[in-house]
Amino acid sequence: MQYFERVRLEFHPENADPRYQALLGQFGRRLHPADPPVAPQPGATFFPETGHNVPPDFLAFWRAHGGLPQFGFPFSEVFRETLEDGREYEVQYFERARFERHPENAPPNDVLLGQFGRRILAEGGPRTLTLAPASGPCPDARTSVVARGAPLRSLPHRSVNWCPRRQNGPGREY
Repeated sequence: MQYFERVRLEFHPENADPRYQALLGQFGRRLHPADPPVAPQPGATFFPETGHNVPPDFLAFWRAHGGLPQFGFPFSEVFRETLEDGREYEVQYFERARFERHPENAPPNDVLLGQFGRRILAEGGPRTLTLAPASGPCPDARTSVVARGAPLRSLPHRSVNWCPRRQNGPGREY
């Protein structure tokens, strides 16, 4: 497992296909338990899978930056929360991210992702990481993470297909 400012990568050797061995962690739930489902709200996109609404600005960010495979489903509504910098923001939790409204920034930088990795480290989370030389040719990466003693396949930094895609189902378009 490796922590970054806004994501956690996890090694899943049980997945035979190497494309699905490095996955984004669902640590949104570690910081905020799932809220009870609510009714659909006008002007928002409702996700029946979790019973939560996503407002247009958060949905545009969600779609533009990876959608379901990248962020997962929403499991809260938008609410105000005091964040790590001591300021209060409107936020919404997803399985793999916290979306934050930053009205002090001009669009498109007014929606940002929460810095989960920093928060978890501040709370006494993992402090060490072992690196090993990359195995095999990989022009964009020179190291690979070692998780529990097993080397993780190196991935080019431009690779986006290492996260499993869930099907939205017939007629579903997010």
